[in-house]
Amino acid sequence: IYCADHVSRSNELISRDFLFSEFDSVNTKWKNPISLLKDYAKFQEVNINMNFTEVFITINDDIYSVDLGKSTFSPQKLNINTKYIETSPCLSPDGNTLYFVNNRPGGFGGKDIWSSERLSNGKWSEPMNLGAKINTAEDEESPFMMADNASLCFSSKGHNCIGGYDIFSS
Repeated sequence: IYCADHVSRSNELISRDFLFSEFDSVNTKWKNPISLLKDYAKFQEVNINMNFTEVFITINDDIYSVDLGKSTFSPQKLNINTKYIETSPCLSPDGNTLYFVNNRPGGFGGKDIWSSERLSNGKWSEPMNLGAKINTAEDEESPFMMADNASLCFSSKGHNCIGGYDIFSS
């Protein structure tokens, strides 16, 4: 699932669409995308095989959840959003922890990786910085929790990188 912004020649946003495409490993090509805004019913048919119940997306530096069981594509803004940047959401395999990137005060510098726990009322707990073993004075990005629910992969400009963002696991 990805976002496509359509802009004017003066770079003003005209419209935004959310698209789904799946990779055909037999033909080694991406299938034609499905517009979630225009043809959500078709996406739901495809999703029956994938069995996703929710996805998390970023819109204008805020994180939203989308309940894929609903009849329309309707992103809901999460309670963890602030006036700062919240991007790169990643849900743990057990569905109880959301990892994301944020530049709020209280971090180690730049953009850090934070986590929030799903509460029984459906809201998310106050975010917690993952600490100095993950975060550096440089930017961290792209958290991804592996299927073992213990190994976190991420990219960082810190941690003695060889240039730009390097990939790490913890």
